Amino acid sequence: MAVGGWRWLLVGSCWLLVMKTGVRLLFALTLALGLGFAATARASLLGELVVSLRGTGVAVRTTWSEQAKSAAPKTPTLASLHGFPASPRTPKPRASLFKARVFEDAALIAVSGKPRPKASIARELPRVWRRAPPSKRVYIAFARQDLAAATTVRRALEKKGYLCFIYTPGQRRPAWANPAELGRYFREAGLHLVLDSRAARSSKGVRFEAHAVPGKKTCCKLCYSLNGMLAGCDQVTCGGQCANAR
Repeated sequence: MAVGGWRWLLVGSCWLLVMKTGVRLLFALTLALGLGFAATARASLLGELVVSLRGTGVAVRTTWSEQAKSAAPKTPTLASLHGFPASPRTPKPRASLFKARVFEDAALIAVSGKPRPKASIARELPRVWRRAPPSKRVYIAFARQDLAAATTVRRALEKKGYLCFIYTPGQRRPAWANPAELGRYFREAGLHLVLDSRAARSSKGVRFEAHAVPGKKTCCKLCYSLNGMLAGCDQVTCGGQCANAR
């Protein structure tokens, strides 16, 4: 090949590398901005509910501290699902659990929007949910023992213009409200909150949701064995490489 041909081949290869790198950087920037907007909206809503829930028996935690993670609160406390101390990790893939409909726990689904007059919540909530931006879609995980506290939160959200629906196993509910649909609402929500309590920390369903929440950073460390014996481990790392860690 002529010198000129090699030169153009080198230039083309470099350009392709730059384009691929640019796409990766753009994707990473978009993801970071999306997670940043979600965190801001989450903090804003929790801040608003501090006043709304004052004196109701439901507390609000705007940030997670190590002390808050170490012990369950004495009263149900609304907080971000990001940071909820969920251990041990569920051994089954989250998608298969939702699809198999084995997830049977409580949840409060809320969306900010205007329903049509005199329309049923079963018809309006899915419609308004589809039209609302992710920042206006809220999913609150809670243990069924905290239903009274969840009802208090629902009333506070409704006063702020949210359409709300509480899902608990065994109750009479619209046909669309089943565990499989619950998984879809979980994935499409822009804000994920939790009613932290003793019951929530012992709930397999709430722990599962805390592991599955979008944007949650999973950490692990890679260990090596020799002849069936543990030989050593690397430092703790976080990211997609830990998705199937045990």
